[in-house]
Amino acid sequence: MLDRLEELGVLDDTLVVLTSDNGASAEGGRVGSINEHRFGFGRPDDLADNLAGLDDLGGFRA
Repeated sequence: MLDRLEELGVLDDTLVVLTSDNGASAEGGRVGSINEHRFGFGRPDDLADNLAGLDDLGGFRA
């Protein structure tokens, strides 16, 4: 890509931004969970906590 931009004469006017995602979170499992400590610290899931955070799932908080 950079070679092509250079060939086109626009490389010096181009800002390249590389982003990455660490992939899906294993903590959620098949049924989903907002409990990030479920596996690492053995904290059990709580249905009331998961339901209270339902609107946050998929957002920047969960």
